[in-house]
Amino acid sequence: MGARVGDELKLAQLLFPDLVRDVQAAFETNGDGADGPTQAEATLAHAVQQLKSSSLGHAGFDAFEVPGHHSGTDAVVATAFDEVRRIMTWIGGSVPEPEAFLAAGVDAVKLASALSGDADLAIVPAPHGIGASGWRSLYRGAARQPGSPLSLAEPLVLAEEIAQSFATLDDVPEGVPAVVAGEGSGGAGAEVRWTLRLIPAGATPAVLGLSHLHGPHATIAEMLMLQLMRMTRGADPLDARSFTWLNGVLSDGRFAARHVFDAGERNVRVTSREVGNQGPHLGARPPIG
Repeated sequence: MGARVGDELKLAQLLFPDLVRDVQAAFETNGDGADGPTQAEATLAHAVQQLKSSSLGHAGFDAFEVPGHHSGTDAVVATAFDEVRRIMTWIGGSVPEPEAFLAAGVDAVKLASALSGDADLAIVPAPHGIGASGWRSLYRGAARQPGSPLSLAEPLVLAEEIAQSFATLDDVPEGVPAVVAGEGSGGAGAEVRWTLRLIPAGATPAVLGLSHLHGPHATIAEMLMLQLMRMTRGADPLDARSFTWLNGVLSDGRFAARHVFDAGERNVRVTSREVGNQGPHLGARPPIG
């Protein structure tokens, strides 16, 4: 079975489990021998491909609606995916479909409920594994867009210790559902793993004045993508007057990464500070997901 057929079959199993069982049972009973299950899979794959071209192709986004209400959260999620799809074209990348996140274990109802109740939350599809070079390329792509707040010279600045430990900082946190989609830039066998969580997207961190020990924290991929999503829609960059702690630690746990937008230099910067450091303008954006 080809990769494309395999993907469509997984989608069919997710969206129409009863139909999948009925079709496969029919082929096993009345099909033509050993080729019956393969033919069933191909038939289902073709049907799903047709559905994806119709209004039913939005079924994955429909899952992100609050049950019993028309909150519009499905449209918010669809818009976020559109933004990230556009962003990823700058490096020739793509974004998994929402159905893939559902299959990986993302709780759409939980996310939709939280999203409908807090206007400061943003849904962020984020790729972990494209490496520091991938993010630099994305930020150069953003800097070339009309009206971008980023400098063409150096739109993303990673401190030396951040660049050297980027793969460690870029890990998907334990227990967070992830979709494996392609090979990253971290060397042979490296994977790009996509997460889908809600990140507090107020101008300053949701929780201020605390050290890195008070988490959880957004990942470096989530924070960098959130900034790009905002720039794509013409919104002001976050952390123009604050710093956001990022997930992960450096130097045997003594240091952690922090994110800021430098309005003077017109770039996003990621540097490090001791984990016990705290101040009125430094804090966390605890993810939901």
